[in-house]
Amino acid sequence: MKRKFLIVLFSLFLSLTLTPLVLAEENVTNTPPATNQTQFDPVCIQNAIEKREGAIIAAYEKKSNAIKTALEQRKNALKEAWTKTTIRERVQARHQAWKNFRQARWTAQKTYHTEVKNAWK
Repeated sequence: MKRKFLIVLFSLFLSLTLTPLVLAEENVTNTPPATNQTQFDPVCIQNAIEKREGAIIAAYEKKSNAIKTALEQRKNALKEAWTKTTIRERVQARHQAWKNFRQARWTAQKTYHTEVKNAWK
């Protein structure tokens, strides 16, 4: 019984290991290497680089301007917060100034990443 099991197991092992080798030999074709290499146009590549890099530069400038504006708005809002008469108003105004700044910075960063990703398409 044990011997029959080993024979079946060995036969199964051989069939699983040799079958892919036999099938692989049947599918091999001898095709000559292609001699026609595709031509590339350096001017076209340069134009694509100019377009992509120009878009990335524009996106960075847009991001920088948005963050600069957010910083100026935060500065003015924080200065305004300190003109409030009660502590509660000052705390709320400062909190709102920082919240608005974080949101503006996040929006600028997200827009920048989207524009850079689109430039690479």
